Amino acid sequence: MIIVNMQNDSFFAKDDVYTTKIHHFIPRLKGLIPYFRKDTHIFWVCTHMDQKARFYQEGTRGAEVWRELHDMVDEVKDSIVIKPQYSAFDQTSLLTDLRKNLITDVYLCGCLTNVDVYSTALDAVPHGLRVTVIEDCLGYRSEVKHKQALGQMVEIMGVDKVDSDEIVNEYGGVPMPDMEPLDIPLNELCMNTDENTTGDGRMVAATKTGSTAS
Repeated sequence: MIIVNMQNDSFFAKDDVYTTKIHHFIPRLKGLIPYFRKDTHIFWVCTHMDQKARFYQEGTRGAEVWRELHDMVDEVKDSIVIKPQYSAFDQTSLLTDLRKNLITDVYLCGCLTNVDVYSTALDAVPHGLRVTVIEDCLGYRSEVKHKQALGQMVEIMGVDKVDSDEIVNEYGGVPMPDMEPLDIPLNELCMNTDENTTGDGRMVAATKTGSTAS
């Protein structure tokens, strides 16, 4: 299972500016993680950019795994993959890690459908990997571009689609009930406060004397 860009900055929101508009898939994603962890590997793929970038700056809270999922990361069993570009395979160890673990089938989820998820699928297929996108565990800003990207992945790349209930059934579990959207207004998603936000709304690590970055 490859979880792409589930980071604080992926849920940035300030006024009418936001990174990911759709976030009600989070409970479904959280419900799937234990099933995958039983007998396969989970890769948390995070974008880290240099100090010139507005988002995903290395060392800031914005680049950390999103607060709703942070406790789901198992630092012993899971792998953290840091990428500098859109694709999880571009300048990373992901392909090597997959081959070391004899993994040939990968499930993709995360943000954004038409950017990082799309680019990752595009790079995965030529490597001989069978790619399945978990279509109800994807974040996006534009529904039109989300649907276009899904269609191209299926029709052009040969990617499979599946929903979370199908996966749970395959593992012999009980189908997850319909999830209620997280009751988090857009203006609260970015967690910005005076002490950890720059003037342009970018999240930064706390720098108080005697404290450590969260």
